[in-house]
Amino acid sequence: MLSEKFGYKYHPGHLRNCDFNAGLEHWEVQAAAAHSVKKTSFPGYGRNSQRRWGAPPNTGDDFCLLTRCENKANSISQTATGLSPGKLYTLQFVTADYQDMLLKRFNPRQHQISAEFSAGAELLPEQCYVYVENRSDKKQPRLAGHARVNLHYVRFRALQDSLKITFSDEKAGVGEELALNYIVLRPYHQP
Repeated sequence: MLSEKFGYKYHPGHLRNCDFNAGLEHWEVQAAAAHSVKKTSFPGYGRNSQRRWGAPPNTGDDFCLLTRCENKANSISQTATGLSPGKLYTLQFVTADYQDMLLKRFNPRQHQISAEFSAGAELLPEQCYVYVENRSDKKQPRLAGHARVNLHYVRFRALQDSLKITFSDEKAGVGEELALNYIVLRPYHQP
């Protein structure tokens, strides 16, 4: 098994509180203004927008909400630990527009939340991408009234055993409210 051969685990433990079930615990918050970074919930978001079927009720309904301010960006950071220098990793995270959730709006587009790494990571840009969920309500009626998400994939090579990962709304439009959750950091086995 790959888990035995390469030491893979279902929950590698490199990051903590990645669905924000414990609020902003374990995250270093740099808010541009009061309440511009906060834990929020939206009933059914995990199941309906993220398709977390089969999970316990309310899984994925909590998230970090970043509201872009005029003069300054918001960010949250955490130090990833337990990395193996030289090994490949994939950072995956989900974003959505909070107003799309509230207004039950079909508005697929790329959300402007980015992930940046401190020294200790060699980014592999040719293996990074953002999947914009854009399936039509007309072709998939069960999706009607649910916000569309972005699935972000960032691949890198670890150069040391820990590094800081920062999520920022710097490129978002002023007043834009973006949800962030399902942050996963796992080893990647290149075939």
